[in-house]
Amino acid sequence: MESRSGPYSNWHEVLTDPRFSASSEALRKYLILCEGVESPTPYHIWSFISLLAALAGDRLTLSNGPMGRERLNLGIVLTGIPAIRKSSALTLMQKFAQGLPVSYGPTDTAGQRQGIMSAMLPRWQKDSLEDNSTIEASLSTLEELAMLDTDGISVKLENPLERKASEIYFVSKELGRLIASNSRELFDFFTDGLDGETFHYQLKSQTIKIHKPLMNLLGATTPGSLGTLMPRGGDTHGFLSRLIFVHAATVERAVPIPKEWDDRQLSVKGDLHQSIHEMLETQNADISLTEGATETFKDLYGYCPSVMDIRLQAYSGRRAKHLLKIAALLGIMREPKAGKVIASDMRLAHALLVLTETTMDRAFFGLDQSLYARVLCAVAELIEGSSDGSVSMREIQSQAGHLAPKAQLFDMLESLVIQKKLESAKSTGDDNSTWRLQSKNQTVGLGLLRVAFRAGGIGEPQPDEFRTHKVGVEEVKNKKGSAG
Repeated sequence: MESRSGPYSNWHEVLTDPRFSASSEALRKYLILCEGVESPTPYHIWSFISLLAALAGDRLTLSNGPMGRERLNLGIVLTGIPAIRKSSALTLMQKFAQGLPVSYGPTDTAGQRQGIMSAMLPRWQKDSLEDNSTIEASLSTLEELAMLDTDGISVKLENPLERKASEIYFVSKELGRLIASNSRELFDFFTDGLDGETFHYQLKSQTIKIHKPLMNLLGATTPGSLGTLMPRGGDTHGFLSRLIFVHAATVERAVPIPKEWDDRQLSVKGDLHQSIHEMLETQNADISLTEGATETFKDLYGYCPSVMDIRLQAYSGRRAKHLLKIAALLGIMREPKAGKVIASDMRLAHALLVLTETTMDRAFFGLDQSLYARVLCAVAELIEGSSDGSVSMREIQSQAGHLAPKAQLFDMLESLVIQKKLESAKSTGDDNSTWRLQSKNQTVGLGLLRVAFRAGGIGEPQPDEFRTHKVGVEEVKNKKGSAG
């Protein structure tokens, strides 16, 4: 795939950079399948990464010291104005996933946890009773009964840690149907599920225990809807810090009549499926980091995104964990049977996160339900839906005049300029005044792009090129024989 101009050219430049070529091959192949779809490039990239995380399940993990194995599950939310083809990206991913072992969860919870638990419970109870062989459902002879390893089965049933993980993959084209604002308990439930915490739920006549939940989430919503689906105080909930918000402003291309995949694309799909099946053949294997990947991760451990809504600070603290998981997924797709992460996997994962983080705070414009936030969200949607990236006072009053009187709207817009959310494109003090998103919310800055590309370089990076500040935490080096 060649580099191109357009709103998402930076993504293609990163993927086609020869320094990332080995690590980005699977992503570039998947984008070939997306050429006839209007959805923005980052939607497709993160949908594919989300699918890989769901497929990795409990089979492929990272060592996490005394805390056990780190599974590669992710929570990803696509955001953007209505009709930007968020659902199309999810639909295409699910079409690609046909024939792959994916355990989908319900798309509508009605704000309750019981339905999800019921969906997960049969998977939890289905223990692996066989060891490299299959046991027939009916054992009709004494010889077959004598050969049955009942001791091994008893041990597995008595020890919940030996049971299979209860894997479930939520793909929600309308996130509000999956997570309802009237239930803070549901947010706690999803937070625990993404962390792999054991569920113990007591009903009047039944106790539900799920010892090894494994959730992956891929959802879609608009910034304006995000605030409505959150419970009171939800903007400080730990659930948001566990999500990667992927925001896009315009469609990739105009495709009036989508076509079926041609022979070339079907061949690419077959190649990707073969690589995925090779990945799945590796059971219960810990993915390791090469020396180069380890050193790169240490350099990136203190990296803090410079473009951040204050409510995304919790995400910044979890960024390193996201980085490690994404790098591992890139590594197992690069060479499925090797089970190793190399430096370019880590650097490409960093570059993808950098490009995503430049617009991540745009997803939070509608999180607050104050009047200022509602005006900002409405104006931002008008700007992103415009042809020239700006909007006039006349258009704002026409589309958002119900929120506040004209004079108050004008004062609020000027206040949003001071807050560096908007910038004035033409200030005339009348209906011809125009605004656009502050430049940091429009494009990827040269400095951040330099970070992304320098991360793929050879040799040791300069410290300032990897982070905006150094964390004041001294690295702990374990001595021989110490715990962890």
